[in-house]
Amino acid sequence: MTLFNLLQIDGVINGTNLADTPVWPKMNQPWILLFATNKRPAPFHTTYFVTLPLDIAINKVGEFRIDSKSVYPIRHSEVAAKPWLWKTLSIGTALDVEIIEKMKAAPVQPLEAYWKDAVGKRRTGKGYQIAETQSTLRDCSFLKGLPNLDTNASFRFVVDVAQLPKFTRDKVCWPRYSTIYDPPLALIKQSPGEDRRAGRALLAFERLAYHEVFNGYSGAGHEFGEQLVRYLHLFVHSDIWQYYLLATSPEFGAERRRSRKSDLGNCPFVPFENLRIDQQKSYPGS
Repeated sequence: MTLFNLLQIDGVINGTNLADTPVWPKMNQPWILLFATNKRPAPFHTTYFVTLPLDIAINKVGEFRIDSKSVYPIRHSEVAAKPWLWKTLSIGTALDVEIIEKMKAAPVQPLEAYWKDAVGKRRTGKGYQIAETQSTLRDCSFLKGLPNLDTNASFRFVVDVAQLPKFTRDKVCWPRYSTIYDPPLALIKQSPGEDRRAGRALLAFERLAYHEVFNGYSGAGHEFGEQLVRYLHLFVHSDIWQYYLLATSPEFGAERRRSRKSDLGNCPFVPFENLRIDQQKSYPGS
């Protein structure tokens, strides 16, 4: 946003699709061409953004084409208000922008806000971080002796704590809050994978320690805690969540297949309480 406040950004050509092609030889990283005027932008200044399509027939001779109908105007006020616009337009079209805007305008809450209101402020977070090279380590005795779900775990949908080793460390870099490890838990994988049948999240019904590759959501203390985490577990296996993640995450689908906790936290989420009674009872464990 700082750049857009200091310079009049007139246009951005996104060449991500043409990385590692003869258009820019030996460039295997995403790239853009930015056109700017060395002055501050007017309040209603518009930046024109276009993503170059992959067209093997012309790309192989070092050429590319720009479709004028694919150029999208982004107002200066939208740069901060809708930071996801760039990603959505990079992998989609103006129609995808309309879909995301409708999702965000729906009468629902972002998941993070909903979870804090419904369950509690310290019932969601990334798992512990080891980072042994850091100079500052913190006491994690509340985790010691718990079943330890780390990066080597190979469960599909539900954790079997009997198969897990015990957590043995006295200190780690970031142990997080003790309350995020309270069951029942929905543990969302940072790298969800392409095949949902392999499991994009895990359910856990006993207290355990889990590594930072999981984003945890505890239903402890909620009247329908187990139903709630099962509902979230179902949601992250849906195409809706995968679409939203691909269309808005600055990391996922670019250079890596890893999401951030804020990606899910900002996702519009229909509160469990808004479901009809028959919908609530349709979840296993109800």
